[in-house]
This record gives sequence, structure tokens and C-alpha cells, in this order.
Amino acid sequence: MNEQFFVNAIDKLEEFLRAKRPEIMALYGNIDHQTKSHENDVVTELDKQLEGELRDLLQKFDPTINIVGEEYGGESGGTFWTIDPIDDTQAFVRGLPYCSTMISLVVEDEPVLGVVYNFALDDFYSAISGKGAFCNGKAIHVANRPINQAYIRTHVEKELIGVLAKKAYRVAVTGFVLDLARGAIDGYITTGSMGEIWDYIPRAVIIKEAGGTVTNLGKDTYDWHNKSIVACSPNLHEQLNSLAENL
Repeated sequence: MNEQFFVNAIDKLEEFLRAKRPEIMALYGNIDHQTKSHENDVVTELDKQLEGELRDLLQKFDPTINIVGEEYGGESGGTFWTIDPIDDTQAFVRGLPYCSTMISLVVEDEPVLGVVYNFALDDFYSAISGKGAFCNGKAIHVANRPINQAYIRTHVEKELIGVLAKKAYRVAVTGFVLDLARGAIDGYITTGSMGEIWDYIPRAVIIKEAGGTVTNLGKDTYDWHNKSIVACSPNLHEQLNSLAENL
């Protein structure tokens, strides 16, 4: 497995996902859904269909690589793909532009590739470890604002929101996380209580390759087994990490 394998995989994923966009957008904000573990954990038939089609595509790249996805599970560890066919299905069924398809590749326990396609905005984000991050083929980079001007994205974790709101310019619980990678927002923090590895690994790869600092909460390094994340522009990491690590 080499860089050309990664490049080819990204090209094929982009081709597939952009071709699927009309079908996806025809159902955007206009689709029946069912609940899974609780009333706010929802799934659609499109989630299942899309993951199945992505599994078929990834198998063509190398059938020996394991796949783990939100709808059909799988074995993580070593070398494997992750799939989140529609991240934030709640946003999708409501017609909010914070949903996306997310894919990552972990090789020998190291995340090396991330793909996120925001089909609502038709923005395709990609990154290969050591090669930078891109949106629609153009290089992207995190910003460099001070904490008092920082816009921080987090999940609905009340203690964390209160702590951050005392320092940051604005704290939001909705929005598109990869706005951080293109410099539109400044940080993203989660304890990991509301997601799984397919929610975090693709974003971590892309934000890191966009020049961001990505670690686990209270740590100086990132381990994908630990679902907590502090991701931000490098100048903010020490402050955000110290604010959040005692939660």
C-alpha cells in the first residue's frame, strides 16, 4: 500500500460520491426515518443503502482490508476502513447543511487518509497523512485567531459549553466541524460521549493535515481508540486543552 493507492482511492470516492449527490439531495429534508438506540438516534434507508454501496467500492480497492461502519459494524484494529454514510442523520432529515459522508483509512493502527463529503454544499474534503488537506482540490489551512476571537464547536456537553463560553468569542453546538480545517472556525472539542470512531478519525486526519493540532482531551497526542478530541489552531491548543481536561 503506497501513496498512489491512497490517491486512487480518494479519486474513486470523489467520483462515486459526487455522482450520488442528486439521489441524496432528492431526499434531503424529505425522508422517512426510524429510531435506533434512543429517540434522537435516527437512521434512514438511505444510510443503509449508501454504506452498502461504499463497502462494495472499498472492497474493490483491496478485499483484504476490514471495514467498520455505523450501520453494519465490523472489526477495527490494524488496517481498516471506517464509513459513516450520513454523519448527523438528524441534520439530514431536517434539511440542515451539517451532514456529510465520512470515510477514513487506518493502516497498522495509524490514521492515514480522511474523506468527508458535505453533499448539501457539494464540498469534498480529503487528506493523506503528510500531504496536506484539500477542499474541492484546493489546499486549506486552519486560522490563527486569539482565544477571545475564537469560534469553538462542541457537542451538547453542558459543562464544557459553560467553561468555554467564559473565554471564547462564541461557542456553538451546531455547525460543520471541518469549517475548522478551512479556517472559518477555530476549535472543536468533544469528550467523545456522543460518537464513535467513524465520527472522529476522518475529521482528525483532515484537520491535522490542514495544520491543526489534534489530540485527545488532556493529552499531547491523538490515539483513535480514545474518542475525546481537542482540535484547533496550534496557538489555541494549550488554552483549550487546559480548560477542558478537568471535565
